[in-house]
Amino acid sequence: MGNCNKKIEILDCTLRDGGYVNNWRFDLKLARETYRALSKAGVDIVELGYHGTEKYFDASKYGLFRFCSAKTIDEVTKGIDGAKMALMVDHGKYDIEDLLQYKDSRVSIIRIAFHKNKLKEALKKVEEIKNIGFKVSVNLMGYANYLESEKQEAVNLIE
Repeated sequence: MGNCNKKIEILDCTLRDGGYVNNWRFDLKLARETYRALSKAGVDIVELGYHGTEKYFDASKYGLFRFCSAKTIDEVTKGIDGAKMALMVDHGKYDIEDLLQYKDSRVSIIRIAFHKNKLKEALKKVEEIKNIGFKVSVNLMGYANYLESEKQEAVNLIE
């Protein structure tokens, strides 16, 4: 059954997921201290927030961590020897070229979220993101509602 020698990595998405409560209106100091604490606790990857643009999201409705820029990431992580950094993108609500801003930042992982009806389409984008130089993680939205056959198909396609 698979290679059991692979290291399990812990990803924390407290700020990204917590943004659903306050529309990603976290203050930089809180984000910085959260990143520092998670890093000290041994978390491997911190998903700081979303990559988003005003092309797809109204900036007046959302805070800074719905639109994480390379500058924001630098402000949060500067001087902290910490966890790897991840950002999430919503499939169909970002432009691949926009991810280039993170090439020289602490971001090494892009997580792409999509619904099952967009699986094949999203997996094509996974390849594009990998070709830029990022590791990619997929987030199968609504996975609990997948039929067993849909789960198996998703796993097969992702592998």
